[in-house]
Amino acid sequence: MVLIKDNEDFDSVTFTDQQEQATKHNTKLIIGIIINLIFISIYLIIRFAHPSKPQFIIQDATVFTFNLSSSLNLLSSTLQITIASKNPNDISGIYYDDLGIYAEYMNQQITYQTDIPRGVYQGRKEIHVWSLFINGTNVPIAPYNVPFLK
Repeated sequence: MVLIKDNEDFDSVTFTDQQEQATKHNTKLIIGIIINLIFISIYLIIRFAHPSKPQFIIQDATVFTFNLSSSLNLLSSTLQITIASKNPNDISGIYYDDLGIYAEYMNQQITYQTDIPRGVYQGRKEIHVWSLFINGTNVPIAPYNVPFLK
């Protein structure tokens, strides 16, 4: 028969304090991991989900007709525009579903909108060039713009 003698070195208060310290340490560790995961997620969302906007550059513009009827304030014009679109993103591409171009003068539209071909995909760091004719026949012009267009 073995007799178990009370261990006089064992202190139940110290053991409980050690358990509480271990629990606090584990809680702080878990909270730190969660906060780091949140910051990493925010960084990844900003980096990948918010791509930069495409850059559009007018490379050439040729005016074929530009007739102003000053008595009726009507403008007829035909222009050929060469426009380049650059995707500055390293990671994501751009899909153009609905895109159009028109000319304006002093915040007034002077041609009708011409649609750029639909369903165009522009990969990362790609440049697309379009040459389009835009025109407007008998487009009404505000009277205050007529002297400047003459």
